[in-house]
Amino acid sequence: MIQNTILPVRWGIIGAGGIAHRFCASLTNFKDCQLYAIAGRNKAKMEAFQKEFPCDVIYTNFDALIQDENVDAIYLALPHFLHAAWAVKALQAHKPVLSEKPAVITTDEMKQVIQAARDSHTLYMEAMKTRFEPAYTAMKKHLSEIGDITQISAENSSVLPPALFGKGYHTSGKGSGCLLDGGCYLTALAIDLFPGLPQVELEDLVLKEGVDMFVRAKLAFHNGTAEIACGFDRDIPSHAVICGTKGSIAFAPAHRPDHFTVKTAEAEKTYQVPYENDDFHGEIAHFVQLLKEGKIESDVMSWDDSLRNMEVLEEISGCWRKHA
Repeated sequence: MIQNTILPVRWGIIGAGGIAHRFCASLTNFKDCQLYAIAGRNKAKMEAFQKEFPCDVIYTNFDALIQDENVDAIYLALPHFLHAAWAVKALQAHKPVLSEKPAVITTDEMKQVIQAARDSHTLYMEAMKTRFEPAYTAMKKHLSEIGDITQISAENSSVLPPALFGKGYHTSGKGSGCLLDGGCYLTALAIDLFPGLPQVELEDLVLKEGVDMFVRAKLAFHNGTAEIACGFDRDIPSHAVICGTKGSIAFAPAHRPDHFTVKTAEAEKTYQVPYENDDFHGEIAHFVQLLKEGKIESDVMSWDDSLRNMEVLEEISGCWRKHA
């Protein structure tokens, strides 16, 4: 594991899709980070990636990147169903891992990843960006103004271009569908504000060739309820509303807020809180700080948070998969 005195952090990126491009663009804003290596299956694609984001090494073998002694930290930007296996391999090699969300696709996988991190005493964190956005952090400081939280409503849906159906997250099989891709942000919000696990009620579902294209669910926690909606088949402005006994807080976008409005009987005020550089900055900065401090788990997106989130997601998907 990286020592406090080693800078910059030399990153290895596994996966070279769109999310990896955005991550590497954000990485250029950090003086204490360096893009050292990238790994993907297609050499020509890796070479094109390297031209856009210069790095020392390109690999067409994921294991080779993991075993490279110059790699201080790994960002997993693979398809969802590959996250767990490669996170475990990296952790067993004592490589700190920042995994793109969702961390895994089953609760059993999440438990395996956590055990690997614990056994190797190596940093692991799910990149649930919402929790690291300045607006979200600022918003939480105002929660006391609205009293006890009783209800959460959160939606995040957009129309999938027809040409993309059957590719990536939009094809039937492991890790597909809107619930894992976009719904994970909404369930993560719910478990951040409500303790425990909820009773789940599936309120609406649209499937296309086995892929969940729209999901609406009600999560009944002990202290309140959360209603979430996510989709690939319709445009719904991404937003969330937190209702309490004394008022409400609304923020948008739901998965990466840059503003929020606090409303009580006495006043209503909107706060504009822009990203620092971009919406990836917060999660990277937090992860690097954990590395510097020699920690193996985040106090913002903990292992238990990732596990609870996956338990909720699995419970929702189980509502229709058990009848399939």
